[in-house]
Amino acid sequence: MAEKDYNINIGAKNVVHTNISRYKDGYNYASMGIKMADDEFMSVSYEWKGKHVPEFALNVMDIMKSGGEQASLADLESIERASQILAEVAAKMKKENPFSKKKDDEEDMEDDDKKSKDKDNKSKDKSKKKKDC
Repeated sequence: MAEKDYNINIGAKNVVHTNISRYKDGYNYASMGIKMADDEFMSVSYEWKGKHVPEFALNVMDIMKSGGEQASLADLESIERASQILAEVAAKMKKENPFSKKKDDEEDMEDDDKKSKDKDNKSKDKSKKKKDC
């Protein structure tokens, strides 16, 4: 039997349901339901493990954002959860990135230097005032 490839084209206007979930064990899940014809529906789901976000999940989030009248309150809550998850992942990645850490450490050192200079200046001002008396 000859090998065949199958392609699925999904019109965003036909999407009637979207969902994005994250599980404690590190797996993530994105799905959408599509109306194919009267009384005919198709469901597409995608599961992955790890911090990366695959293109399918990004497309699901894009459809959720631009869903217009078809987007439900549950979809909006999913978008908020997804944005929180992505923010957490970005923060973790920033902490784990050695280049980002160096930059943060340099900024912390600059802040510490500024604080110590301010302290020194205040001490000098106090000693000046005492000499004036």
